[in-house]
Amino acid sequence: MSAETETRSKYDVRILQESEWSHWDAFVAASPSGTIFHTSKWLTSTGSPFRIYACFEQERLMGG
Repeated sequence: MSAETETRSKYDVRILQESEWSHWDAFVAASPSGTIFHTSKWLTSTGSPFRIYACFEQERLMGG
């Protein structure tokens, strides 16, 4: 087995469920780069379907 196949990422990227959007919005609010255009409220207001992809390190939201 090569070292490449043994290495696993410590990050997990997945689509957030609607019940998790408040965590996303709190993350956006705390980010110096976050704007209203990154919030679930704005995304919902567009009327277009969307998904929020989030990156976690263990259980900690790191980005999206």
